[in-house]
Amino acid sequence: MQIVFIAGGLATRLQPIAETIPKCMMDIAGKPLIEHQIEHFKELGFTEYVFCLGHLANKVIEYFGDGSKFGVSIKYSVENEQLGTAGAVKLAKELIKDKFCVYYADIISKTDFRKTLEQHNSSNSSATILVHKRTEKSSSKNEINLDGTSITKFVEKSETPNEWIFSGIFIAEKDILNLIPDNKKYDFGKEVFPDMIIKSKKLSAFQHSDFFREIGNPEKYNQANKELRKNQAL
Repeated sequence: MQIVFIAGGLATRLQPIAETIPKCMMDIAGKPLIEHQIEHFKELGFTEYVFCLGHLANKVIEYFGDGSKFGVSIKYSVENEQLGTAGAVKLAKELIKDKFCVYYADIISKTDFRKTLEQHNSSNSSATILVHKRTEKSSSKNEINLDGTSITKFVEKSETPNEWIFSGIFIAEKDILNLIPDNKKYDFGKEVFPDMIIKSKKLSAFQHSDFFREIGNPEKYNQANKELRKNQAL
């Protein structure tokens, strides 16, 4: 299974910290955020990567190259304009094989993705998204309704958010790219997942409670950096 990192955002909420480097390259406990995640995926046996880049793409390419010095293989897709999460992945379609894991590159997770893949394969789902329980500090407004592991409703920004939050990670079959228009700004949470439910393409949830941090603003970045430096959680 390939890992597809979405790492092309402008990181506006992290300015001025991310003014001269892309968010995925921000230092966390002595190395780029995304390098922590590559190391974790590699430990689990995943060595093929596609980076969907945009803002300051050259910084990422210069550091990682073809991935060989990290013991992995990396290919790149670079957008010239902001295409959203789904639009960026559609742009990279020629680099993507039959099954892939999309990973939003502003998060760190220690989930065992082999278990997610096992559930995905056994459920015959078109996509399986990782979800975790809402906490008091959660700002996400997801409304995700479940029937067992099947998702019956997905609203990214709802007036009635419930207990489940999309973790920014999912496994998918390549045919879901057919739901994404070419060269158009499009998002998985806003458009693709709700469309899958409407079109009866099976969308499932993998529930996890593993180490997970989203690095979306300076406060979250500083907290994650402090945690990892202290505990070396990854």
